Amino acid sequence: MDEAQFELFGAQLARLAEQLCGRMQILEQKVDHLNALELEKWEHLRGALDDLRRVGADHEARIRALQDGVTGLRTWSGLAGGGSSAVALIALARAFLQGG
Repeated sequence: MDEAQFELFGAQLARLAEQLCGRMQILEQKVDHLNALELEKWEHLRGALDDLRRVGADHEARIRALQDGVTGLRTWSGLAGGGSSAVALIALARAFLQGG
């Protein structure tokens, strides 16, 4: 090989190195872009999960409030029913005592 071939070979290697560096930079930019997209997706998913947790807690609070209301209604209904029975017994006793 003579001097001209070495120079040609060196120039080809330099061009190849430039092309490889350019392609590596493009790949790095693509990877950075994909990482940014992935981060944005995760942030969106975290926000959606937080929203779902808030909605779930709200529904749980509403269910508990309704359950407390039903329990209170049953209690008052039982007391009212018991009061009616007591009044009926008193009326029966009064009728029995007045009749006799």
